[in-house]
Amino acid sequence: MSYNCARQPHLFLVLFLGWIALVSPTPAEAGSMVGLGAKCLDVEGGSTADGTPVVLWECNGGQNQQWQLAASGSSFRIRGIGDKCLRPANPGGDSPLSIGPCDGVEDLWRAGVGFPDSFAWIHLESGQCIDVEAGNAANGTPIILFACNGNSNQQWHFNDDVGSLFPPGSLVGLDGKCADVEGAGTADGTPVVLWDCEGSENQTWEIEGTGASARFRGLADKCLQPADSVAGSQLVIRPCEGANDRWQYTGSAPVLTTLMHVSSGLCMDVEDSSTQNGTPLILFPCHGQPNQIWSFEPETVNPSICYNTTRTLCLNGRRFKVEVEWEDFEGNLGDGRVLGFRSDDSGLFWFFDLNNWELLVKVLDGCRINDHFWVFSAATTNVKYTLKVTDTQTGVLQTYVNPLGQSADAVTDTEAFATCP
Repeated sequence: MSYNCARQPHLFLVLFLGWIALVSPTPAEAGSMVGLGAKCLDVEGGSTADGTPVVLWECNGGQNQQWQLAASGSSFRIRGIGDKCLRPANPGGDSPLSIGPCDGVEDLWRAGVGFPDSFAWIHLESGQCIDVEAGNAANGTPIILFACNGNSNQQWHFNDDVGSLFPPGSLVGLDGKCADVEGAGTADGTPVVLWDCEGSENQTWEIEGTGASARFRGLADKCLQPADSVAGSQLVIRPCEGANDRWQYTGSAPVLTTLMHVSSGLCMDVEDSSTQNGTPLILFPCHGQPNQIWSFEPETVNPSICYNTTRTLCLNGRRFKVEVEWEDFEGNLGDGRVLGFRSDDSGLFWFFDLNNWELLVKVLDGCRINDHFWVFSAATTNVKYTLKVTDTQTGVLQTYVNPLGQSADAVTDTEAFATCP
């Protein structure tokens, strides 16, 4: 029904271990940018003078560590003390970062892929990332622009008092089934099992970012955690406290990923790979097989915000929502599934098998060239598919259809969205 998958020509590999339903990071309140060693982005000496260096420093809540993420089209300004913006001394790249006037393109950034709210921040003009020089976590280490590499010294968590930036949703695993608090019990130690997804309260979780890790807060305001930190331990709900409820995403997929328990180093696992309702979820040595792969599916959310899911790809600063529907020769219908590997501009879909890639989609910012956003796609299939690309900022939708039985033509639509900036 489809040909061999195309090779992925994205600009660089996924910037960090992430996945999930990310909300456009535009909090109303100021907060700190927490990075390497749980230290903060700090304006040296609290000076408001143009050109004051930005360094890494122990978080202290000072005004020189307070930042606001201000949306500017599909990009952001990182606005700090003295109403000055984070910007490089040399916009061409490989440059120290400092504060200066909030104007022009030199102070514009876009958020890369991150976990769960730890973003790699990419300088719009140079394409390089905010980086802690040489990975040194000492106080006073310069913050610089450097080629994006996905390392921990390029990951920044926005920490504010607003609360979680994520909508509640379902934790979906093997055979499309959900992590379920058994019997909707609220007692400490109630097991968490695999069950048909029903959207019920006992299958609803909130992701609570805790720097480089996260909690999954569920029924009765309790958190997903193992009964004991050894292989084979049943996952249960208990009060959200201590380190036992902390998880990290591993692998290189922003949507499909493994969940590693921080304290034990073991992974969330469907016991014996069984797809039967009621199968226990346990800790097990990490191996990355399908019974350890999880995705986060948010509940109905604001349509003006793009949330990454297994069926929705968010591109170009998460402004553009990309979805695909397919129909095969037997009349079977389905949704395209997002492959984990992607960049901010490009992503891949599979239809029938995770290892058989069908469709590459790119949404490019051509505003400086012809005042349009561009949509490119290339497919290796002859089944019918409908590609939908929505500009969530304006609501404008573009649809591209490949007829059943036709080898898919490439899409090179350089006038797709006249919605700049």
